[in-house]
Amino acid sequence: MMHINYKINTLPMSNERYRLISDTEGWLSIEKDDEKIFFCDGILLVEFARALANWINNTHKKSEDFIYNSMDFEDEPLIAIIKNKGYFLESSITGMENKYEISLNEFIDSAISFLKEIRCELTMSGVDFSKYDSFDLINS
Repeated sequence: MMHINYKINTLPMSNERYRLISDTEGWLSIEKDDEKIFFCDGILLVEFARALANWINNTHKKSEDFIYNSMDFEDEPLIAIIKNKGYFLESSITGMENKYEISLNEFIDSAISFLKEIRCELTMSGVDFSKYDSFDLINS
């Protein structure tokens, strides 16, 4: 079983449209069968959510890899799901030599759960999504 866990440490302090993406920061971990295969503090969580939602809605069905690079990190990719005789999670944070074989369907299911959870938490924190650039809901 795979889980994407997070904790929001910082929310936007001003209301420019881009601030939800650039100012919502915290830690992110990805666990597979109770083993932490990725952890990073200081991730722009809505930026990650936006990349993830866009990939799920538009490209994963075309068998394109998921590549997440952040405006806050120089090393790339921060997180990548690469197809190579199976699917592998790679990251410049954990070292590109550390490749973790994953189930694409489990990753997508955990990503959808993450997107629902973070949107709900942000809403409960008082974020009005109509005032900010954010991420799309998942197409059914």
